[in-house]
Amino acid sequence: MQLFFSPIILCLGGRLIMNIVQGTITVRTSDSLQVVSVYDKIQSWLRQIGAEDGIITLFSRHTTAGVTINEAESGLLKDIASRLGELVPPEAGYQHD
Repeated sequence: MQLFFSPIILCLGGRLIMNIVQGTITVRTSDSLQVVSVYDKIQSWLRQIGAEDGIITLFSRHTTAGVTINEAESGLLKDIASRLGELVPPEAGYQHD
């Protein structure tokens, strides 16, 4: 995990209203279709920066990855992977890489 701290501090009338912190977490997968929880990495990062409240925005820089929020129930994780495999089978012979 890489941490990048932004120097941006928003003030209103001389009073701190928001400190903006940016960070990057790296997720490595071992398969072309995989559901991975990033919960522990995010919790660890929030502890490292001392966040007590606020808003977090997550996004993927990779064009073939996605971010969703859901409970980590094992049946649901298997269902997501199974349905994605049906919708976008890896052996379908796509025109792009």
